[in-house]
Amino acid sequence: MGGSSAGKTSLARAFQDRDPQCWMLLGIDLFWGALPPEQLNHHHVRPGYYTWDSVIEADGLEYFTIRPGPYLDQAMRARYLAIRAYLDPGMNVIADEAQEQMASAGHPRVFSLLRGRYLDD
Repeated sequence: MGGSSAGKTSLARAFQDRDPQCWMLLGIDLFWGALPPEQLNHHHVRPGYYTWDSVIEADGLEYFTIRPGPYLDQAMRARYLAIRAYLDPGMNVIADEAQEQMASAGHPRVFSLLRGRYLDD
């Protein structure tokens, strides 16, 4: 788990190449990429997917806040159920997660969707 562009996916891919077991990478980028392309452009996104705003902090950097709409909430719930579908038959799964996303979803909610599967943050 980490912030956006922290290197989570790169680290996961390097791990996949080095470990002799099969690890499936079901990262957040895979699922974001499944959304309609127009909805990935925050200037054209419909509120049913998400809303956003940005603020320039004292360090001069711009920070974005994304608030999920009903479509994104449904997609993220389906994502966790898809991860569970890989875990149930015994597959190894790497599910990288943006820290903000996990915080908004809440560990108890994610844990209940995975029905007792271990989450390591």
